[in-house]
Amino acid sequence: RRVRWAAVDLGRATEEEWDAHVRSCFKLNPLQCVLPVSREPGVSLLNFAQGSLEVVHDDLRRILPTDVFSRAADILRERGVDDAFTVRRELVNYKKVCLNLARAASQLDRDLRQLATFFRGSDDQPSASGDFFVHSERHTELNDHLGRCKGALGVVTDLRQFI
Repeated sequence: RRVRWAAVDLGRATEEEWDAHVRSCFKLNPLQCVLPVSREPGVSLLNFAQGSLEVVHDDLRRILPTDVFSRAADILRERGVDDAFTVRRELVNYKKVCLNLARAASQLDRDLRQLATFFRGSDDQPSASGDFFVHSERHTELNDHLGRCKGALGVVTDLRQFI
């Protein structure tokens, strides 16, 4: 249910009047009101919906008169807030892709380490002089792939942290 701005002119409201109006708009569900979130110990920002422009619009729709909300939404759009939320959503998706790549690379790294350990020395050949052993081509190839995998894992992990 919407509370009308009958008692106070929106443009001339004092901080106390604005605060009272916002709280009255959330009278049916006071835990959704963002004003007391830092003062009430039982309320945590983690419980609030986030990451969506619709959440912002819902809050504005609840506290502003319809015509003022329309203007506010237009201003948000003109200032690029809509685009910012779109970019944010894409970055979150990108981070999820990086996380899945990191998990897959981590598992591949583990598997390659096991294979490299298993094949180490199994079919090494002595050198021409007989002084030392030369690793087999299979073991060398596994170690090359292991090095590439470790490098890719480091890159993907860094990418996630920088975003």
